[in-house]
Amino acid sequence: DVLLTVVTVQSGLRGGLSAAGWATAGAVAGGAAMYRWGASDPAGVEAALLGLPAIGPEMVADVLRAMKADWGMALVRGAFTGTPYKIYAAMAPRLDIELVPFLVMSVPARLARFAGLVAITAGLSRIVSLRLGQRQQLGVLALAWIAFYGFYWTINSG
Repeated sequence: DVLLTVVTVQSGLRGGLSAAGWATAGAVAGGAAMYRWGASDPAGVEAALLGLPAIGPEMVADVLRAMKADWGMALVRGAFTGTPYKIYAAMAPRLDIELVPFLVMSVPARLARFAGLVAITAGLSRIVSLRLGQRQQLGVLALAWIAFYGFYWTINSG
């Protein structure tokens, strides 16, 4: 997300959308790897996830609960709620969700998040470019991301 916003400030909407496409491809490839790991070593992948900052047992349980109810909608909702995609990918085999449908649904879920972030960044960049140069915009962007992740990790720790 951070890199997408930097690319968008530097290259505009078109450059940002191109980067969003590549980010989606990378996310889906990473999702396939996490899916395979979850299929072959469910306990190991869960232990690894729980060792990451801001991922706790409640978050994993919430993902499993949401995916049991409607995994496609859970995947889309998760893209906009700050729940790491890697959890969905790693837990999908536990729920007997097949790899190909999971990856197919991952594309619009991830792309919607990435393209939305690019569109918002491009719009804000266009507005603030009347007063701030690109370097200043990148400084403001860095501060915004530091504040966002400080807040995110505070509410999702422990």
